[in-house]
Amino acid sequence: MSTIREFWMDLGAGQKTSLLLAAFLIVALPLFALTFLYKSDTAILYSDIRSEDAAAIVGRLEELKIEYELSGDGNTILVAKDDLYATRLKMVGKDGPVTGSAGFELFDDADYGMTEFTQKVNLKRAMQGELERTISSLDEVKFARVHLVIPEAVLFKKDQKHPKASVTLVLQNGMSVTPEQVAGIQLLIASSVDRLDSEKVIVLDGQGRMISAAGDDLAMYGKKSMDRARTLELHLEVKAQKALDMMFGVGKSVVSVNVDLSSKTVERIVEKVLPVQGKAKGMLAKRKHTKTVNNASKGKTKKGASLADVKENTEEVFEFGRSRENSVEEPGAVKRLTISVLLPTNLTNTRISEVESVIKNSVGYKDSRGDQITVVSVLGRSLLEATPLALIPGVEEGVSEGVAQEVYRDGYFSKEYELLILVVGIALCFSSIVLVVALRRKPQRLTIEERDRLLDDIQLWLSDNKETALIEVGK
Repeated sequence: MSTIREFWMDLGAGQKTSLLLAAFLIVALPLFALTFLYKSDTAILYSDIRSEDAAAIVGRLEELKIEYELSGDGNTILVAKDDLYATRLKMVGKDGPVTGSAGFELFDDADYGMTEFTQKVNLKRAMQGELERTISSLDEVKFARVHLVIPEAVLFKKDQKHPKASVTLVLQNGMSVTPEQVAGIQLLIASSVDRLDSEKVIVLDGQGRMISAAGDDLAMYGKKSMDRARTLELHLEVKAQKALDMMFGVGKSVVSVNVDLSSKTVERIVEKVLPVQGKAKGMLAKRKHTKTVNNASKGKTKKGASLADVKENTEEVFEFGRSRENSVEEPGAVKRLTISVLLPTNLTNTRISEVESVIKNSVGYKDSRGDQITVVSVLGRSLLEATPLALIPGVEEGVSEGVAQEVYRDGYFSKEYELLILVVGIALCFSSIVLVVALRRKPQRLTIEERDRLLDDIQLWLSDNKETALIEVGK
């Protein structure tokens, strides 16, 4: 070891650098050559797949006589890089992709002698497979499993059972699905199966946790109802506020809309009796005239003629037309609107009435529904209203009020911004000067004692070096 150390110490700086570079090349060149010689020219055909899919793919590759390699515990399949895209096309072929469950290709080579039960089972398998492929095409889904429960049709409707479905989603690492995507999957399956309601579709994740809301979940229904009411309120507020801004200017009025939504299904049946057009009565269908003579009250007049008690009665029967109106009000319909409007002061009653009419037309106000609107003039006078036109700089006589207010607003706010920019600029300049002065502080000068001590150290160091040099010369 000492010999190696002495040899290394005797080398110059350039020799040491050359030796290290030569050692690096001696080690690196063989490794590079081995890596280049044994470099694999394969590419990934499928990765991170299930064992069932891997078995199907290997079988197809062997059938097509394509060389392949397995890696990663058999869930990754490699093929030659030059044949990658051609192999993918061949793997799809006329029979469709081999990964996942079978779809409608089950009926490509159908046996017409199979029983009706077998046909129904294959149809359900095909539907499940096609739905699994569609759901697995989502970026967040690694693969999916779909199970359908389709009851047989019966003679009586009261005995008919409704279909149901369940979906299991195995997601990609670190990814998740949103509630909107879950609802979309439910609607997708419900639209693909006859008589299937989306609320009867249960969605689970890879750990068996339900990520879809049950159809009778009151909390979820309440949240959806609140979200819908809030969305409708914002929509109506924007429409009303836009009209107010056009009338009074931006930021000079406030409008708030509260929407009450019905939570029950209400069915109304209204029947009306319709008279004949142009008449207050209906159409005469039957008339009965009755005359009754009372012989017991017979008598004689002065001239000797007999007189009897006669009673007449007429009975008429009219037919009327009828109008029947059925209406069903589903949950979520608008039950009532309550609108509150705050306006600037000094508004006349006529102006307030005009505002009420505009707001009513904007939000769809209905008296029959019990809607209410309140318009109050409580806000303080704005700067533009409090400033006479004659005091606005740059405004000549005869200029309209709207133009004058625009000129004043532009000039006022521009002066405010100029003052703010000036203050900020002065503060930045002052801070920069302080920072530069602090960074460029000169070092403090040494005291007399510190200089004497430093001079003694230098002289001592020089004397030691001189004695060492004389000893070397004496040798």
